[in-house]
Parts: sequence; C-alpha cells; structure tokens
Amino acid sequence: MASLAASMDAEPPEQHAPSAPSVFVVTGGSHGIGFAACDALATQASPCVVIFIGQDMDRGQAAEAKLRRSHLEAQFFFVCVDVSDESCGELILQCLWKNCGSRSLISGLLNNAAMNDRESPIARVLAVNVDGVRALSATLLPHMRWEAVIVNMVNDACVLEASSGAARLALTAATDLATFEEAREHCLASWSERARTAQAKHDPCGWGDKTYTSSKMLLAALTRVQYADARFVEHKVTVVGADPGWCRTRMTEGKSAPLSAAEGADTPVWLLLEAIKLCSQAGDGKEVEPNFQRLASGIYFERTCYPWDRRYR
Repeated sequence: MASLAASMDAEPPEQHAPSAPSVFVVTGGSHGIGFAACDALATQASPCVVIFIGQDMDRGQAAEAKLRRSHLEAQFFFVCVDVSDESCGELILQCLWKNCGSRSLISGLLNNAAMNDRESPIARVLAVNVDGVRALSATLLPHMRWEAVIVNMVNDACVLEASSGAARLALTAATDLATFEEAREHCLASWSERARTAQAKHDPCGWGDKTYTSSKMLLAALTRVQYADARFVEHKVTVVGADPGWCRTRMTEGKSAPLSAAEGADTPVWLLLEAIKLCSQAGDGKEVEPNFQRLASGIYFERTCYPWDRRYR
C-alpha cells in the first residue's frame, strides 16, 4: 500500500470560499441504500454534486439518468469502477476535476459498497469491505474540505461486545494502522485455518461464521483508528460509522427486512449533511477551533451515537 501512504502524507488542501455546490462521493450508489443516499442528498442539499460508483455500467448509467430526471438542480456523475480497484480513487478525482474544476473539494464520502458473497474467499471480501474503504479514504483525504465527514457503513455485529475470544482482543488492540493490520492478519489466519479443516462455521477465535461479519468487525476497528489518526485530524476530517439497520436490498432479497433502502439511508445522509454545516464555518480559509471533531466517535443508528463497546439494538 505504498500509494496509500503517499496519499495520507499529503499536505492539507488549500481552502477557499465555498462558492461551488457541495460535493459528495457515494460508493455502491447505483442501487439499494447507496442509490437512496444519492437521491436523499439531492433532495436535501441541492444544489450539490454527487459522484457515485458501481461495477455495472448499464445499472449505473440508468441510475444516473433517473437521478438527473428527478433532481434538476443537482449534478450526478457515475464512475464505473470496483471499490477494490487500485484506480478507484484516481478515477473519482478525475471525474471531480473534469466536471467541477481542479480546485473543487469534497464535503462528504459515504463508504457504502460491500459484498456479502458466502462463496467468495475472505481475502476478496476484505478487499471490498475493508481494504477498498481504507484506500479510497486515504486517496480522497487530501482533496476534502475542512470539517468534511467520512461515513463507513457498519452494523450491530461490529460492536466489541459482539466479538469474543482472540478476535475481541485483536479488535480492542487495534489503536493505530499497525495494530489494525495485526487484527486483519489475525482474521485472515483464522479463516485460513477453517478452510484447511473444512469447518467454516466452527469459529474458535470469535470472528463469526460469515466472512461478511468478520469484514464488518474489521471495518469498525478501521473506523475507530481513522477517527483518531493524526493525518485525518490534521486534514480536519471526521470518520464515523453508520448502521442503516436491516433493509430491503439485493443483499436481503427473499428475507423479511423491515426497512426500506430510503430508511436505511437516513442516518448516513444526515451525517453527511452535517458536513455542509461544518464546512460553511471553515470554507473561507479561516482557522477553526482545534477541537474540530463535532461528531463523536461511535456507531450512529437512527441519528443517535452509540459507543463501540456495547449493543444498541
């Protein structure tokens, strides 16, 4: 991850008056909760620019056309790329600069894309659900406004209380990127051992019986690390977790999920809109107070912040 380190070490962006519309980036935005988030941002924050990504060109272009028809005052740009692709961040920035100018800055990033394929190996699931989030956040960080917000989509399986044994110890010890990497390697080793013994559901380490669950545990640990990381603090960017609840999406097809995708998008969109309020205080280039992180660290569910170490639903 050499490019990741290079992006993270970049100087904070030069701030300027927010004369242009707010810019939001949404991963997995061509359907489900991601699409609902794009729609809600345009409804509540127009005029704004929403850049969203997805893997399916036809679905993405159809989503872009639908959003443009529904919101004449907002601008939408679809970028066809997998969030785990090394070029993801650069393609988003190219889209930003081409359509909004090279001095444009991002007000909010919603890391929504995820995969829940039980047949895929743990390394592939982590590449999308964790590594892609980490790399994209690092690439976009130097191009974000002061007081911008990054929202990582987590769930109630992420709370430390839900983990146990060696997994809980590894997650608790993840206080910086180095110890986070140790937790990630511990997770990979656990799944490799289960694959070797053909006992995927036998979890002596506490990582759960699904690769999706393990990935969300690690994403929660990454979110906690990013919140306190000096490089995010220097750029005046806050990173929090949002739980959309159990929603009716392609992932839950055939199940009795009680919430619509729009309801699931409510809390993450609410968090992103906080960025507009905060950016308006910092966009004129003036220094803001040292204690800029006005959003508390934790999991946000139904617009309420809960600590990482206890269950909330």
